[in-house]
Amino acid sequence: MPYRHAWLWVLALFPAVALAFWPSYFGRLGSVSWILHAHGVTAALWVALLAVQSWSIHRDARPLHKVSGRTSLALFPLFWVSGLLIVQMMAGGFAAKDGPFHILFGARLTAVDIIGSATILYLYWLAVSRRRAVLVHAAAMLAIPFFLVTPIFVRLLQIGGPFAIRGPADFYKFGLGFHLSNGLALLVAVLIYARRPKTAWPFLVAAGGLALQSLAFETLGRAAGWEALMPAIAAIPTPVLAAAGLAVSMAVVAWAWFGAKQGRSAPRAAVTA
Repeated sequence: MPYRHAWLWVLALFPAVALAFWPSYFGRLGSVSWILHAHGVTAALWVALLAVQSWSIHRDARPLHKVSGRTSLALFPLFWVSGLLIVQMMAGGFAAKDGPFHILFGARLTAVDIIGSATILYLYWLAVSRRRAVLVHAAAMLAIPFFLVTPIFVRLLQIGGPFAIRGPADFYKFGLGFHLSNGLALLVAVLIYARRPKTAWPFLVAAGGLALQSLAFETLGRAAGWEALMPAIAAIPTPVLAAAGLAVSMAVVAWAWFGAKQGRSAPRAAVTA
Protein backbone atom coordinates (compact mmCIF):
# COMPACT_ATOMS: atom_id res chain seq x y z
CA MET A 1 0.00 0.00 0.00
CA PRO A 2 1.32 3.50 -0.73
CA TYR A 3 2.10 6.08 1.95
CA ARG A 4 4.01 3.44 3.93
CA HIS A 5 6.01 6.06 5.84
CA ALA A 6 3.23 8.64 6.12
CA TRP A 7 2.87 8.02 9.85
CA LEU A 8 6.40 9.32 10.39
CA TRP A 9 5.57 12.55 8.57
CA VAL A 10 2.41 12.88 10.63
CA LEU A 11 4.33 12.41 13.87
CA ALA A 12 6.84 15.04 12.72
CA LEU A 13 4.06 17.59 13.15
CA PHE A 14 4.40 17.33 16.95
CA PRO A 15 7.91 18.80 17.35
CA ALA A 16 7.10 21.32 14.60
CA VAL A 17 4.00 22.44 16.52
CA ALA A 18 5.96 22.69 19.77
CA LEU A 19 8.52 25.00 18.17
CA ALA A 20 6.09 27.01 16.06
CA PHE A 21 3.54 27.69 18.78
CA TRP A 22 5.88 28.13 21.73
CA PRO A 23 5.73 31.96 21.73
CA SER A 24 1.96 32.24 21.27
CA TYR A 25 0.73 29.17 23.15
CA PHE A 26 3.05 26.78 24.97
CA GLY A 27 5.11 29.57 26.49
CA ARG A 28 2.04 31.08 28.17
CA LEU A 29 -0.37 28.22 28.79
CA GLY A 30 -1.88 29.82 31.87
CA SER A 31 -3.03 32.97 30.10
CA VAL A 32 -4.61 31.72 26.87
CA SER A 33 -8.27 31.05 26.15
CA TRP A 34 -9.85 27.68 26.89
CA ILE A 35 -10.76 27.58 23.20
CA LEU A 36 -7.08 27.39 22.29
CA HIS A 37 -6.63 24.59 24.82
CA ALA A 38 -9.60 22.71 23.36
CA HIS A 39 -8.25 23.10 19.84
CA GLY A 40 -4.73 22.13 20.88
CA VAL A 41 -5.86 18.98 22.70
CA THR A 42 -8.31 17.77 20.05
CA ALA A 43 -5.90 18.53 17.20
CA ALA A 44 -3.09 16.66 19.00
CA LEU A 45 -5.34 13.66 19.59
CA TRP A 46 -6.47 13.75 15.98
CA VAL A 47 -2.92 13.81 14.63
CA ALA A 48 -1.86 11.01 17.01
CA LEU A 49 -4.84 8.92 15.96
CA LEU A 50 -4.06 9.48 12.29
CA ALA A 51 -0.49 8.32 12.88
CA VAL A 52 -1.78 5.18 14.62
CA GLN A 53 -4.14 4.47 11.73
CA SER A 54 -1.40 4.86 9.15
CA TRP A 55 1.11 2.81 11.15
CA SER A 56 -1.31 0.00 12.01
CA ILE A 57 -2.51 -0.67 8.47
CA HIS A 58 1.05 -0.99 7.23
CA ARG A 59 1.90 -3.38 10.06
CA ASP A 60 -1.18 -5.46 9.24
CA ALA A 61 -2.57 -4.63 12.69
CA ARG A 62 -6.10 -4.52 11.35
CA PRO A 63 -7.95 -4.71 14.71
CA LEU A 64 -6.01 -1.64 15.93
CA HIS A 65 -6.69 0.12 12.63
CA LYS A 66 -10.42 -0.52 12.94
CA VAL A 67 -10.55 0.61 16.56
CA SER A 68 -8.64 3.81 15.82
CA GLY A 69 -10.82 4.46 12.80
CA ARG A 70 -14.02 4.11 14.80
CA THR A 71 -12.55 6.26 17.56
CA SER A 72 -12.04 8.98 14.98
CA LEU A 73 -15.81 9.03 14.39
CA ALA A 74 -16.24 10.42 17.90
CA LEU A 75 -13.11 12.58 17.94
CA PHE A 76 -13.55 14.27 14.58
CA PRO A 77 -16.62 16.38 15.53
CA LEU A 78 -14.79 17.69 18.61
CA PHE A 79 -11.69 18.50 16.56
CA TRP A 80 -13.77 20.18 13.86
CA VAL A 81 -15.85 22.26 16.29
CA SER A 82 -12.71 23.46 18.09
CA GLY A 83 -11.49 24.77 14.73
CA LEU A 84 -14.83 26.50 14.22
CA LEU A 85 -14.40 28.30 17.54
CA ILE A 86 -10.95 29.44 16.42
CA VAL A 87 -12.65 30.97 13.36
CA GLN A 88 -14.91 32.92 15.69
CA MET A 89 -11.94 34.05 17.77
CA MET A 90 -10.31 35.51 14.67
CA ALA A 91 -13.52 37.30 13.75
CA GLY A 92 -13.83 38.60 17.31
CA GLY A 93 -10.26 39.88 17.29
CA PHE A 94 -10.94 41.85 14.14
CA ALA A 95 -14.30 43.18 15.39
CA ALA A 96 -12.76 44.32 18.68
CA LYS A 97 -9.69 45.80 16.92
CA ASP A 98 -7.61 43.72 19.30
CA GLY A 99 -4.17 44.86 18.24
CA PRO A 100 -2.56 45.55 14.87
CA PHE A 101 -2.30 41.89 13.88
CA HIS A 102 -6.03 41.23 14.21
CA ILE A 103 -6.84 44.52 12.50
CA LEU A 104 -4.69 43.54 9.53
CA PHE A 105 -5.39 39.83 9.31
CA GLY A 106 -8.36 38.88 11.48
CA ALA A 107 -11.01 39.07 8.75
CA ARG A 108 -8.68 37.58 6.17
CA LEU A 109 -7.81 34.59 8.35
CA THR A 110 -11.48 34.10 9.16
CA ALA A 111 -12.12 33.55 5.46
CA VAL A 112 -9.09 31.26 5.21
CA ASP A 113 -10.17 29.15 8.18
CA ILE A 114 -13.75 28.78 6.96
CA ILE A 115 -12.48 27.37 3.66
CA GLY A 116 -10.11 25.07 5.52
CA SER A 117 -12.87 23.83 7.84
CA ALA A 118 -15.20 23.13 4.91
CA THR A 119 -12.51 21.22 3.00
CA ILE A 120 -11.52 19.18 6.05
CA LEU A 121 -15.17 18.26 6.62
CA TYR A 122 -15.50 17.08 3.03
CA LEU A 123 -12.24 15.11 3.14
CA TYR A 124 -13.30 13.30 6.30
CA TRP A 125 -16.71 12.53 4.81
CA LEU A 126 -14.90 11.18 1.77
CA ALA A 127 -12.52 9.07 3.86
CA VAL A 128 -15.32 7.46 5.86
CA SER A 129 -17.77 7.02 3.00
CA ARG A 130 -15.06 5.44 0.80
CA ARG A 131 -13.47 3.37 3.54
CA ARG A 132 -13.76 0.19 1.45
CA ALA A 133 -11.82 1.84 -1.37
CA VAL A 134 -8.72 1.78 0.78
CA LEU A 135 -6.42 3.78 -1.48
CA VAL A 136 -8.90 6.67 -1.78
CA HIS A 137 -9.67 6.35 1.94
CA ALA A 138 -5.98 6.62 2.84
CA ALA A 139 -5.44 9.60 0.54
CA ALA A 140 -8.43 11.45 1.99
CA MET A 141 -7.29 10.91 5.57
CA LEU A 142 -3.71 11.93 4.84
CA ALA A 143 -4.82 15.02 2.91
CA ILE A 144 -6.43 16.52 6.03
CA PRO A 145 -3.12 17.39 7.81
CA PHE A 146 -2.17 19.61 4.88
CA PHE A 147 -4.44 22.22 6.43
CA LEU A 148 -2.39 22.05 9.62
CA VAL A 149 0.92 22.51 7.81
CA THR A 150 0.42 26.15 6.80
CA PRO A 151 -0.33 27.49 10.31
CA ILE A 152 2.72 25.64 11.57
CA PHE A 153 5.15 26.57 8.82
CA VAL A 154 4.19 30.24 8.67
CA ARG A 155 5.03 30.55 12.36
CA LEU A 156 8.31 28.70 11.94
CA LEU A 157 9.25 31.26 9.29
CA GLN A 158 8.69 34.03 11.82
CA ILE A 159 11.34 32.72 14.19
CA GLY A 160 14.27 33.99 12.16
CA GLY A 161 15.56 34.89 8.74
CA PRO A 162 13.94 37.14 6.15
CA PHE A 163 10.39 36.35 7.33
CA ALA A 164 11.06 37.06 11.02
CA ILE A 165 8.49 39.34 12.64
CA ARG A 166 9.94 41.51 15.38
CA GLY A 167 7.20 44.13 15.56
CA PRO A 168 4.18 45.69 13.81
CA ALA A 169 6.42 47.07 11.08
CA ASP A 170 7.16 43.50 10.00
CA PHE A 171 3.54 42.29 9.94
CA TYR A 172 3.44 42.46 6.15
CA LYS A 173 5.81 39.48 6.20
CA PHE A 174 3.04 37.34 7.66
CA GLY A 175 1.15 37.54 4.39
CA LEU A 176 4.27 36.61 2.42
CA GLY A 177 4.97 33.71 4.74
CA PHE A 178 1.35 32.57 4.54
CA HIS A 179 1.42 32.39 0.75
CA LEU A 180 4.82 30.67 0.75
CA SER A 181 3.63 28.07 3.28
CA ASN A 182 0.36 27.49 1.45
CA GLY A 183 2.18 27.28 -1.86
CA LEU A 184 4.62 24.64 -0.61
CA ALA A 185 1.80 22.56 0.88
CA LEU A 186 -0.14 22.88 -2.37
CA LEU A 187 2.88 21.80 -4.42
CA VAL A 188 3.47 18.71 -2.29
CA ALA A 189 -0.22 17.77 -2.50
CA VAL A 190 -0.18 18.09 -6.30
CA LEU A 191 3.00 16.02 -6.59
CA ILE A 192 1.48 13.23 -4.50
CA TYR A 193 -1.65 13.33 -6.63
CA ALA A 194 0.40 13.21 -9.85
CA ARG A 195 2.01 9.93 -8.82
CA ARG A 196 -1.34 8.14 -8.41
CA PRO A 197 -4.05 10.23 -10.08
CA LYS A 198 -6.63 7.42 -10.05
CA THR A 199 -6.63 7.00 -6.28
CA ALA A 200 -4.79 10.01 -4.83
CA TRP A 201 -7.25 12.62 -6.11
CA PRO A 202 -8.22 13.65 -2.54
CA PHE A 203 -4.81 15.37 -2.45
CA LEU A 204 -5.96 17.40 -5.44
CA VAL A 205 -9.05 18.38 -3.43
CA ALA A 206 -6.72 19.54 -0.66
CA ALA A 207 -4.64 21.48 -3.18
CA GLY A 208 -7.80 23.18 -4.42
CA GLY A 209 -8.74 24.14 -0.88
CA LEU A 210 -5.27 25.57 -0.25
CA ALA A 211 -5.46 27.57 -3.48
CA LEU A 212 -8.86 28.96 -2.46
CA GLN A 213 -7.41 29.94 0.91
CA SER A 214 -4.65 32.00 -0.69
CA LEU A 215 -7.16 33.58 -3.07
CA ALA A 216 -9.58 34.43 -0.25
CA PHE A 217 -6.75 35.89 1.82
CA GLU A 218 -6.21 38.54 -0.86
CA THR A 219 -9.79 39.01 -2.11
CA LEU A 220 -12.76 38.04 0.06
CA GLY A 221 -10.86 38.62 3.29
CA ARG A 222 -10.14 42.23 2.28
CA ALA A 223 -13.69 43.04 1.10
CA ALA A 224 -15.58 45.66 3.08
CA GLY A 225 -18.73 43.53 3.02
CA TRP A 226 -16.85 40.59 4.49
CA GLU A 227 -15.26 42.72 7.18
CA ALA A 228 -18.73 44.00 8.09
CA LEU A 229 -19.77 40.42 8.91
CA MET A 230 -17.09 39.97 11.57
CA PRO A 231 -19.08 41.53 14.47
CA ALA A 232 -22.04 39.27 13.65
CA ILE A 233 -19.85 36.16 13.64
CA ALA A 234 -18.21 37.24 16.89
CA ALA A 235 -21.61 37.89 18.49
CA ILE A 236 -22.85 34.32 18.06
CA PRO A 237 -22.97 32.78 21.57
CA THR A 238 -20.17 30.27 21.84
CA PRO A 239 -22.44 27.45 23.13
CA VAL A 240 -24.78 28.00 20.17
CA LEU A 241 -21.93 27.91 17.66
CA ALA A 242 -20.44 24.82 19.30
CA ALA A 243 -23.80 23.04 19.34
CA ALA A 244 -24.47 23.91 15.71
CA GLY A 245 -20.99 22.78 14.71
CA LEU A 246 -21.41 19.49 16.57
CA ALA A 247 -24.78 18.92 14.91
CA VAL A 248 -23.38 19.55 11.43
CA SER A 249 -20.20 17.49 11.87
CA MET A 250 -22.01 14.59 13.57
CA ALA A 251 -24.60 14.57 10.78
CA VAL A 252 -21.82 14.44 8.18
CA VAL A 253 -20.11 11.59 10.07
CA ALA A 254 -23.39 9.66 10.33
CA TRP A 255 -24.11 10.22 6.64
CA ALA A 256 -20.63 9.01 5.70
CA TRP A 257 -20.85 5.92 7.91
CA PHE A 258 -24.43 4.84 7.28
CA GLY A 259 -25.73 6.59 4.21
CA ALA A 260 -23.05 7.20 1.60
CA LYS A 261 -22.15 4.54 -0.93
CA GLN A 262 -18.80 2.94 -0.27
CA GLY A 263 -16.24 2.31 -2.95
CA ARG A 264 -14.96 -1.14 -3.74
CA SER A 265 -12.31 -2.70 -1.60
CA ALA A 266 -8.86 -2.74 -3.13
CA PRO A 267 -7.37 -6.12 -3.95
CA ARG A 268 -5.25 -7.62 -1.18
CA ALA A 269 -2.12 -7.20 -3.29
CA ALA A 270 -2.77 -3.50 -3.68
CA VAL A 271 -3.19 -3.05 0.05
CA THR A 272 0.02 -4.80 1.00
CA ALA A 273 2.20 -3.70 -1.88
